[in-house]
Amino acid sequence: MNKKAMAAAVSMILAGGAHAAQQERPNVIVIIADDMGYSDISPFGGEIPTPNLQAMAEQGMRMSQYYTSPMSAPARSMLLTGNSNQQAGMGGMWWYDSTIGKEGYELRLTDRVTTMAERFKDAGYNTLMAGKWHLGFVPGATPKERGFNHAFAFMGGGTSHFNDAIPLGTVEAFHTYYTRDGERVSLPDDFYSSEAYARQMNSWIKATPKEQPVFAWLAFTAPHDPLQAPDEWIKRFKGQYEQGYAEVYRQRIARLKALGIIHDDTPLPHLELDKEWEALTPEQQKYTAKVMQVYAAMIANMDAQIGTLMETLKQTGRDKNTLLVFLTDNGANPAQGFYYESTPEFWKQFDNSYDNVAAKDHLSPTARTGPTSATPPYANYHKTTSAQGGINTDFMISGPGSPATVKSTPRRWRCMTWRRRYMNSPASIRTSRWRKSRCCR
Repeated sequence: MNKKAMAAAVSMILAGGAHAAQQERPNVIVIIADDMGYSDISPFGGEIPTPNLQAMAEQGMRMSQYYTSPMSAPARSMLLTGNSNQQAGMGGMWWYDSTIGKEGYELRLTDRVTTMAERFKDAGYNTLMAGKWHLGFVPGATPKERGFNHAFAFMGGGTSHFNDAIPLGTVEAFHTYYTRDGERVSLPDDFYSSEAYARQMNSWIKATPKEQPVFAWLAFTAPHDPLQAPDEWIKRFKGQYEQGYAEVYRQRIARLKALGIIHDDTPLPHLELDKEWEALTPEQQKYTAKVMQVYAAMIANMDAQIGTLMETLKQTGRDKNTLLVFLTDNGANPAQGFYYESTPEFWKQFDNSYDNVAAKDHLSPTARTGPTSATPPYANYHKTTSAQGGINTDFMISGPGSPATVKSTPRRWRCMTWRRRYMNSPASIRTSRWRKSRCCR
């Protein structure tokens, strides 16, 4: 979508919202996926069945050039406050010697900004939050203190999707816990993140008086690693990825062209793979296909939970007056996160065998194949980089005032710039013909 088309779309949305405000204040629901790839879901060329998101796309608008931060907490702080992440206090993800004590790097939401929840609450909305917070756990920065009437929150950045809530490493352990309305809670035996978040959100919406509008923030932790899903969902994708990640990539590129998201003469980008699929042993192919199968199950399960939310809106008579927004916080996860422990003691607590993939005691980070299959048309670029694969992500909006179609010219991906990881890292400029890199310190 070009700038003129974007301006027209935003104007139409605002005009529709103003009209709705004169009649009946609309409900507003923001749904966030975590580390999802650009072409994972069907509205953006994915093979994973996501009928509820597909329906949302067909009834509303897809934005093919929506830009965010390449990292989770900074992106969430900007989305929730409408300010830069430094102004919001989330200048980075971790403390470094060079940023400790510096304004903009408090790593929590500061009182310099106001959240959407606070604004909606002041306007009489019932403000509800379920899912990943990742915006601070100290007094003054929790969901309950930043405008949400009710919140069931995972406070950290990533953890097991089951009730064991295992931290992904030392740097995650201090905020790996759940709260409900500000109080720490334990998790039931049947807990699975996406299902639990949606169940809690549905319950709160149903309990809201019909005359009171709702602002809801539903922040899934799927498909953030570790890759885990209920068995019945994993079985649905058995055998689907045995053709290998490169073939999945090629098929997604073809669908993106058919959808008009990229130009039909766009060449297939070269993939810088650790290994070609054919170079893997049969055992490696089998294991990798299983990991991709689990990833697809996480996406499909998340879509089903979004479907339960849409059904709740119908049951409560809110479906005709609700603005739905869906996006992902940043691009797909590149590979095993650097925050994982490298010590044998850490990995001894997990069973990462093939038969145990996706179980509670299995810690499967997104394999190198993750960005390969998830980020077309962005070969080799992903979360943590300021390349397109890290910052150009899915965005959809539907409901009162949202235009169904805004025509724009498909892109040809001629140039992009990127910075690899966090700080002290290489930077590059890439065009279709060459790439120039330099190291930064």
